[in-house]
Amino acid sequence: MFTSPHNERLEAALARYEATGHLAVVALTALAQRLTPGHEQTDPASQLAAMLDKATRKLQPSKRTRARVAGLIPTPAEPIADDMQTPLTERQTLIETAAGRLADEAQSAGASWASRLGKPPTQPRARTQWQAHAATIAPYRYRQHRWATRMSSGALTKRPSD
Repeated sequence: MFTSPHNERLEAALARYEATGHLAVVALTALAQRLTPGHEQTDPASQLAAMLDKATRKLQPSKRTRARVAGLIPTPAEPIADDMQTPLTERQTLIETAAGRLADEAQSAGASWASRLGKPPTQPRARTQWQAHAATIAPYRYRQHRWATRMSSGALTKRPSD
């Protein structure tokens, strides 16, 4: 499964599941029993990702849910030493600013994934939430696009000495 072309999709599904504050290992243990192995079946990583996404949509956030930087990276548990708080806050600001910029650029460029989100709502609270969701997706899509571009150019298949 680790060599599956659907591994990134599974990683993203696991992150979304864990973002609700639930333990992914519990879900994986239960869902693995439902896999339908066989060479003609869907890739196991793809099956697990689909099942995790379905399970995630049914979950309510638990009390274990922690805030996340740009919706992706869990924030450290409290208390945080004063000498660490400032650099962590600075990094959080940089990451969230970059994620928001990527989302804005994708929307302005008419990226297909951004257009599937629909237009941003006009109500301030709903718009803020929409922008936060878009800023969570944008870094994943940016990384995926850069990886695909490097693969198609052969940059990942060339040896450093080439």
